[in-house]
Amino acid sequence: YNPVLSASMEPLPEELVEKNDKLPWERPRDYQPWRRKDNTMITSVGENTFKSLARSHPRVFARHHPDLEVLKDGRIVRKENYQNA
Repeated sequence: YNPVLSASMEPLPEELVEKNDKLPWERPRDYQPWRRKDNTMITSVGENTFKSLARSHPRVFARHHPDLEVLKDGRIVRKENYQNA
């Protein structure tokens, strides 16, 4: 199952995440979630999917989207001063 690319998903509320007994799955009490500091989580499913494509296939991304660039935090932006050839 994958949501439509236009879907938007917000993070779970902290109070829900902190209370293991309210979650439909179980984690060890000492569980420490990890997260890359250079990986901005975007609420748009489509934008996150595009970010994953850009990072996992940088040459394909560059060939098909020469006007765009991936920032260190994962956001995709239009290149400054890009001139369409």
